Parts: sequence; C-alpha cells; structure tokens
Amino acid sequence: MLHTIFSRTCLALFCFGTFSFCHAASESFRVYRLNSETVVYRGDIVAKKSLRALQKYITKTSKILVITSLGGDLSEGVKIGNLLADRAMGVEVAGYCMSSCANNIFLAGRTKTLRPDSVVGFHGSSRSTHAGPSSVEQDDEEKGASRGKLIAQFDRMATEEAQLLQRLHLDPDILVEMMDRLENKLPPNEVHFVLTVNGKKIEIADGDGFDQRIKSALEEIASKEALKSVQLSRANPYGDAVFFPNQQTLESFGVTGIKAYFYPTDEKQLQQLEEQIKKRIGTSKLRFAGDFPEAE
Repeated sequence: MLHTIFSRTCLALFCFGTFSFCHAASESFRVYRLNSETVVYRGDIVAKKSLRALQKYITKTSKILVITSLGGDLSEGVKIGNLLADRAMGVEVAGYCMSSCANNIFLAGRTKTLRPDSVVGFHGSSRSTHAGPSSVEQDDEEKGASRGKLIAQFDRMATEEAQLLQRLHLDPDILVEMMDRLENKLPPNEVHFVLTVNGKKIEIADGDGFDQRIKSALEEIASKEALKSVQLSRANPYGDAVFFPNQQTLESFGVTGIKAYFYPTDEKQLQQLEEQIKKRIGTSKLRFAGDFPEAE
C-alpha cells in the first residue's frame, strides 16, 4: 500500500524562484504608483498575479520600476521582463533583487540603477547544472506521465528565458556563467531530499539506506493519519546562494544602460551587506558570492 501511494503521487519538483530557493513564495507583494513616472513593486514574483498587478499601474507615462524582491516564479519574471522591454522602462533596485527578479527583470530594464547598500543576486538558470526535474526513478506508468508533463513545462520555461535574453541582445550564456561563478566561489551544501507528506516536510539524507528511510518516514506518518499526498524533491546544493556580479562583469555579457551600480569594495564589505540583508528579510539562510579575487 505504501509503495503504491508513494509511486503514484511522488512528483519531481524544481525551483527557480524565491530566495529560499526551494520554498514556496509567500505570494505577498505590493504594487503602487509613486508618481506619474514611477511604479513601485515590493515582494515575491507570483505566478499569474504579479504581471496582472503591474499592468494595472503601468501607464503610458511610466518610466521607472522601483523593485524590492527575493524573486519567485521564473515564467512570471520573464513575462514582466518582456513588459518592461515593451514599455522601454528602467529598473531601480531598492534593497535587493534576487533570482527571477535579477535574471529576468533587472536585465530587462532599459536603464538600470542599483541603490547604495543594495544587491542584485543571480540564482539559477534553466540551463544550469542544478536546474530541472529531479526525483527517484519509478516504473509506475502514471508517474512517468507526470514526469513527462513536468519536463515539457521545464522546456517551455527554458525557451521563454532564452527568448528574453535574445530579445535583450545579451550573451545567451550569461545566467549559466553566473551559476558557474557562484559554484566556483562557494562550497555546495550537503545534498538531501525533501519528503513532503500531507504538507509536512521531512529532510531525507542521500546515501545508503535511502529507500528504507523514506519507507520508515511514510510508515510512521501512516500509523497516525491517512496518507493523502506525497512529494519528493531534491534539494539544491546552492539553494541558499546568489552571485552578485560587478558592473564590468555584467557589461562583458552585453548588459547596457547601467546608470548607477553600488558595489562593495571587498569581500569584507560584501559579508557586512549580507548580514544587513539577512536581518532585513529575517533569515539566516543566505550566502553571497561576488567578483573578488581569491585569497592567496
């Protein structure tokens, strides 16, 4: 019984988005018009909601989007990026713009401004090593169909991302290169899987006895309540990390229109900025890597 439930309901998951970089977006954001030329967006990039909200506030006179966001849905971020490109609007980062916000929205601004003590944090790409569906293989026919549908969705998002980069006349490898630099700068976290049963999350370490640990976890919960839903996702070893490039790096990939771009003077200042932002957003799970020479 447990095996049947597990094999039929275990769906591969992948994350692009939120700062968590593998937890669900809080779906909390605020949009308002500061003046006739400036629209402000604060919060997560939420599928099927964020674009619609922005479209209500962006008018013919809108020239700048001031944004503070940890990221969110990749596809929604691409749609917002295309909206900004359509309107030839600039982007100004107030505090932080990470993941989908950096990858898809910041890059799409006709002009780009990074305020003092703010950060642009690149994280993930549809073509990077850690992107894409990942799960324990199952022979179940229904599971195979679900996985096929997920891969098709992933491929669609990869195409959307590539088309936006092409439209912006950017090097198609820019996001992959950001992830490569991130991985070269920071060590990976221990790889594990997250087993979500009836909405409750349990971390399962990879390695010997993996299958038995999953079975034991399911049996323990099944002894207390009915198993309604089971999902298994692979944790991203860089799920808590972002890469903060300097202006020269961005321009080397074709990024233009940078009006002002705050950047730490050294690794120590970057670490101080990291601590400030972690306090601001209320988390300890955040790592920054930057364009600084390796210590000898």
